Amino acid sequence: MKLYIAAADADGRSHVASTTELEDTRVVHVWDGSLEDIARTVAGMEPGPDVAIEPPAGGARWVYTRFPADADAAAWGYTPMGFHCTRTVDFDFLVSGELDCVLDDETVQLDAGDFIVLRAVNHRWVNRGDGVATMLCLLHQPLAPAA
Repeated sequence: MKLYIAAADADGRSHVASTTELEDTRVVHVWDGSLEDIARTVAGMEPGPDVAIEPPAGGARWVYTRFPADADAAAWGYTPMGFHCTRTVDFDFLVSGELDCVLDDETVQLDAGDFIVLRAVNHRWVNRGDGVATMLCLLHQPLAPAA
């Protein structure tokens, strides 16, 4: 299992900031970062077109989503989402299948069991497999830090 953390660089471009191999144990500790720094980044972002999926400030939302293979997309009535950036910290776990997380400067190939943490970065999803890819996501909207 792997954990990828995506962040924005000084120019605001998304990239993989770190990669960690996780032990295959009963309890997997995925995140131990400071949400205060992330909150500063998120608070400065303008609302985007994806605001409907975002939880309220200080809240969280679980999202269970399935991505059909490209060949099956039309039958599912699925139109792949292009690049988007929510003002959230997304803790994404690929339950099954194969999925690419395309960032501005690189692509992360996720396999079942991999995690990726997106810290308010530009990204899109591409199912590179033959079957359905299933992902479980926890979106967290930090409170803006006190001035």
